[in-house]
Amino acid sequence: MGRLINFLGFQACWFSCVLGAARGLPWLGPALVAAWAALHLASAKDRGRVAALLAGSAVFGFAVDTLHLRLGVLVFRDAPEALLSRPWMVALWVAFATTLGSSLGWLSRRYHAAAVLGAASGPLSYLAGARLGAITMPGELLRPLLILAISWGFSLPVLVFAADRLLGEDREEGAAVEPGEA
Repeated sequence: MGRLINFLGFQACWFSCVLGAARGLPWLGPALVAAWAALHLASAKDRGRVAALLAGSAVFGFAVDTLHLRLGVLVFRDAPEALLSRPWMVALWVAFATTLGSSLGWLSRRYHAAAVLGAASGPLSYLAGARLGAITMPGELLRPLLILAISWGFSLPVLVFAADRLLGEDREEGAAVEPGEA
């Protein structure tokens, strides 16, 4: 049940960030993510390590999406002139990090699977954000989707590795992989 709640909580955060940005309420998502992250931290066994994962994911995500902006992969509808990632987008990375020890805990030490999942689902998430009106992907759609696939094919294994190092066996029961199963 904990993994289902984690998955649904992440989905609520994702939609609040994306729809908030699309509807002129860019603060809505970060506010919900802050509450979700606080709840996540309150139930954590080792709050310091979980906080480090969430903060590290925020910094990493800020850098990745700022690179996406600079490469012309995306434009934020709420700030088309932005040269840096937006707070609502960084909040998405924090919300996503809450899944790494729970609903996505099965990816532990499965870096190849994380690369494939990231390369497939990352671009789809951005495409959904574009369809809902939070971002645009200028030019030929194939170019940004290919860059996002490469980016997320790298990013998800990095985040899973960070979760492995920080959370170790403190994941939700049954979520971590035993050595040799990867």
